[in-house]
Amino acid sequence: MKILLISHAKDDKNAGASRVYHLLADALRERGHAVTLYHYDDLRIPRLLSYVVKRVALPEFISWRFYREATRDYDVIFCSNGMAHPIFRKLREKSPRPYLIHHLHGLSYFDYLAVVTERMRGHVDLGFLFLKLKGHFPVKWDAEGARHADIIIAQNIRDQDYIEDQRSRQEDTGANCAPVVQVPAALHPRLEQAGRNAPPPETRNPTSLLWFGSWRERKGHAYLGRAFREVKEQFPDATLTIGGAGGDAASVPDSFDVDLRSSVRVLPRIEIDEQIREYYAHGIFIFPSLSEGFGLALIEAMTMGLACVTTQTGVGSDFIEDGVHAVVVAMASSRHLARGLIRLIRDDALRQRIARQGQQLARQFTVERSVNEYLDIFEKRPGAKGSA
Repeated sequence: MKILLISHAKDDKNAGASRVYHLLADALRERGHAVTLYHYDDLRIPRLLSYVVKRVALPEFISWRFYREATRDYDVIFCSNGMAHPIFRKLREKSPRPYLIHHLHGLSYFDYLAVVTERMRGHVDLGFLFLKLKGHFPVKWDAEGARHADIIIAQNIRDQDYIEDQRSRQEDTGANCAPVVQVPAALHPRLEQAGRNAPPPETRNPTSLLWFGSWRERKGHAYLGRAFREVKEQFPDATLTIGGAGGDAASVPDSFDVDLRSSVRVLPRIEIDEQIREYYAHGIFIFPSLSEGFGLALIEAMTMGLACVTTQTGVGSDFIEDGVHAVVVAMASSRHLARGLIRLIRDDALRQRIARQGQQLARQFTVERSVNEYLDIFEKRPGAKGSA
């Protein structure tokens, strides 16, 4: 097959959305398929226009930049979060045409609700214009992508349910909305292999806490400071390492009281080998996210043998059982987060059992499994050999 992948994210093999596309592209090429991959960077948008384009007119720029490429006899065009909906709309009028796949890296609707909730709680100061741009346009792009695609791939059941609701309403009016299926994301093979050599749970320091992820409101970072305060009151030797904050790293210490900052270590941007060393060196992973498409950082920590505390979102809702694979706590609650952490620190047997069972669960999310599921969808496209 000839496949075109378009990611809305910047090209970065070590970051969530981009990593998903790179892993998929590499695995498909290994299976003998011809794959072209484009990222946001390939649009070559002037820096001064980047903010407005990204929030108001990104699909139009993608269409302008990649439409000619999309007409080059591809069998499948696969794009994230409705960003190629103008291309999809134009191609639907052609025959023959490629199979059009709308890939939900995570619904903008739920991400927006999380940010608005944080604003209402006073955790972030967002202007009216930002809220209108951040909310209206990405939600619209998801809806347009669903309307003009042949099939929608979601990474979690909540997103799938939302699309099914929209589909029912649109069918009542005679409008198109593509069917939706769930395909979970996959671990990076290097992390999967490193997890098999990870130190056993009983050798880990339970008061050595780790966070990996972007430092955004929807990740629940506002609840980390008070939770860590409660942990430190009972376990004065507790430490917290924060990685993956990227350009926001300088603001991370502001989330903690001054007397706690000496126990908080903020990492600069690090590569996979350094990430593996950090996973090996910690005992408990914290994942207080408010909205996730999947939650790769959580699965990565689990495969590395860390006991995890997570909220019920993304993979935490669909696959993780409280007290079995992780401790699952209420969303948007510092006290619940602290309670989960303290529970794991105190109970060696529970922590070690959860770490092992979580590791076994995480190992299921392989690239091979993910690519097999994608190929099963691709090969059932209308007109494909062997399709119904």
